[in-house]
Amino acid sequence: TTTESGNVGVYIPDDLFEHPENYPYSVLTDTLAVHSGPSFEDPVIDILGKGNIVYEYQTANGWIFTSYSGKCGWVPYYIDGIYYLEFMGGGIEKPALYLYPEEKTEVSVKLKLSTSELGTTYPKYNDGWSVTAYPDGSLVDKKGNHYDYLFWEAKKDRTVYDTSEGFVVKGSEAEEFLKEKLAILGLNENERNEFIVYWLPRLEENDYNLVTFQTDCYTEANELHINPKPDTVIRVFMTYKPLKEKIKVPEQRLKGTARKGFTVVEWGGAELPQ
Repeated sequence: TTTESGNVGVYIPDDLFEHPENYPYSVLTDTLAVHSGPSFEDPVIDILGKGNIVYEYQTANGWIFTSYSGKCGWVPYYIDGIYYLEFMGGGIEKPALYLYPEEKTEVSVKLKLSTSELGTTYPKYNDGWSVTAYPDGSLVDKKGNHYDYLFWEAKKDRTVYDTSEGFVVKGSEAEEFLKEKLAILGLNENERNEFIVYWLPRLEENDYNLVTFQTDCYTEANELHINPKPDTVIRVFMTYKPLKEKIKVPEQRLKGTARKGFTVVEWGGAELPQ
């Protein structure tokens, strides 16, 4: 195929997109070859140096189709355990994970992240968490340390979040908004307070915020594997974009989940760029 910029012989995908949040990738190697297609067997058409910035327009088997300096081509992102590019995007902040068994229970928890990299955890995650959980939500690890919840964060989050629906919230009205919506979603008073204390200062400093409570795109990219299997799982993940002025978006419909039996609750969030 041929592009207007004169690239001849470059394989150009039919369905191009630019990463919705417009996050760039930075080249990690001193010399990164740009290929005409998503394979090391395809001809090399250019060389990028360390620190060069590229943007994602399509992916295929660990390769990214990108444009750079008026040209376009394919560069490897992650192949056979080697990272050639570093994603410069945001992260998943403060997922707090609460466990409420019906009786004292030994619980193991594992995370499987497909579009981000695990960052800070507390207690230390290692290969998972193993704790004794009590009905009031208190947790005790093997060393006898006590916790109110399990904490984790992720970095270089590449999840494509859905912001086609949501709520446009004035910064000064964020507190009442959160109280109302978090109750609908099933968080109890303590969980709501913890959520609000963390996120309210972020929302209040903006004129307006586009707030969306993510569902499938978040849970599918950040799987929880808990043994024994809980009867109820409530995962609340809020994304928000700071806005200078009010905009119109379709209002998101929220529905809650009734707590029954062994209940697991998680809340977290992420700021998306304007």
